[in-house]
Amino acid sequence: DDLASGIAMTATGGTTSRSIAGRFGDYVNVKDFGAVGNDSTNDQAAVQAAITAGEGKVIYFPPGDYLIEGADLTIDVSKTMLRGDGEGSRIHLNARTIKFDADTPNALVEGCCIKDLFIDRTGSAGPCVQTLGDATNLVQRFTCDNVRFKSTGEAIEFQQTQMVSITNCDFTNCGVALDGSSLAGTHSYSVETMSVLNSNFLSNTNGFLGVGTRQVSFYGCHFFNHTGAAIELTNSCKQTTVSGCRFNDDATGGNAASYILAGKTGTGSEVTGYGLTIQNCQFHD
Repeated sequence: DDLASGIAMTATGGTTSRSIAGRFGDYVNVKDFGAVGNDSTNDQAAVQAAITAGEGKVIYFPPGDYLIEGADLTIDVSKTMLRGDGEGSRIHLNARTIKFDADTPNALVEGCCIKDLFIDRTGSAGPCVQTLGDATNLVQRFTCDNVRFKSTGEAIEFQQTQMVSITNCDFTNCGVALDGSSLAGTHSYSVETMSVLNSNFLSNTNGFLGVGTRQVSFYGCHFFNHTGAAIELTNSCKQTTVSGCRFNDDATGGNAASYILAGKTGTGSEVTGYGLTIQNCQFHD
């Protein structure tokens, strides 16, 4: 440690020298905290220690299979990023969840991100990832980029979250759920302002289930082989846009009224109301 702290280097093109220890500190590597990544050793404690030590930084997962069991992973500090090297960096959640939690009084968890990872949940059904806001505390500016999700439950469950971006993600046997129906307080929508771009939803009951959402947009997404509606909007979801998306092989049929359920109550289903816009989409049975 003393040697690394004492050796300073200047990057090519840079103007300021920095110690080796300082450079390594830019990213927090979970293996530096004892994570093994062999899918048999429980890495939960090591990964949580890395998250706690690197709050507000990039938590890096080198290629490997990181088994998380026994307890959830919790992120409660803004600007924390979980990042890997693509599908080779797999977080295996055994009946566990990654939680972005704004439960501190008057807290705001913002600017967090998941990027370049494969997140695979096995064991009991449940979300891979949760954003947990409440009536007074919000999760804001949450980003998910180039992540593959696989689960028997939901990939991501949002509660009281604003400004979400999901880009270039794959959801296999799982979807995205926005559920704020049980929350009461100053924030009237479970999610406000969310964009889903160039993402694939494959083989689940619903690709997307929205409960009390506002300003949610889908652009260039593919929904394939769902047993229920690809997109289901309930409980006064408002201002939803579906543009340039493809819908294939869903059990409900081959038209917009079957693939997208909006304003559903009881057993009826129809695409109507709540400011829903569908444009330039393809529907195939």
